[in-house]
Amino acid sequence: MIQDRFGVTDLPDSFVYLPEQLGGLGLRNPFVGLFLVRNKITETPEEIVEEFLKLEREQYLESKKSFDALEEKALRRRLRYIYPDDESCKKGAISDSDMETFYSLDEYSRFRERQSNRFFLTFQKLILVPETEEIALSKEVESGLKEFLAADSVRLDAEKKWFLQLYAKELLETFGGLSLVDKQFLPVGVLAMMRGKKVSWNMIL
Repeated sequence: MIQDRFGVTDLPDSFVYLPEQLGGLGLRNPFVGLFLVRNKITETPEEIVEEFLKLEREQYLESKKSFDALEEKALRRRLRYIYPDDESCKKGAISDSDMETFYSLDEYSRFRERQSNRFFLTFQKLILVPETEEIALSKEVESGLKEFLAADSVRLDAEKKWFLQLYAKELLETFGGLSLVDKQFLPVGVLAMMRGKKVSWNMIL
C-alpha cells in the first residue's frame, strides 16, 4: 500500500516496527509479546490442574491413613469433643460403622473452593499474567538512543527495546543512527517542543 500511494520501495522492516519516537510506524508484532514471556511459562493449565488434583488425593490418603490408625477410644473422644452437649451421640445416633468410616474423596474435596488454601494458590497461578522479561540493550544501542532522545524521554517498553536491538545493526549501517528521520521532522518532536515553550501563531505558520 505504501508503494502504491507514495511510490516508495525497499522500505526496511525497521520502518514498520520501530516506535514513533524513532520515526517508525510503531506497529506491533503479536509474536514478540509471547517471546518476551516464554521463559516465564513453565507449565500448561492442564499440568497445573493435574498437579493440584494429585496433591489433593495424596493429602486425602494421608488423612485417611491417620484416621484408620485411631483406636475406638480416640474416635469416641473426638466425637464427644465435637458434640459435647449432644445427647443423641450418647444414645448411639451415630453408629459404630459410621464413626469408624472415613468420608470419600468426593466429599473430602466437595468444598475445596471454601477451605483449601492450595486450591486458592492454584487458582491464582492459573489467572496470573506472566511478567515480560526485561531487554538489556547493548552499550552501542543505549548510547545512540540517548543521543537521539532526551534522557527523560527514554521510556521504551520491553517490546520496543526488542525491535530496537533487533534492527540496530541495519539502522546504524543504513542511516548512521537509530532513527529513520531527523528528530525535528517527527510529530512527537514537534509536540515536545510545543510543550516546552510558549507557542505563537508565527511559529506554526
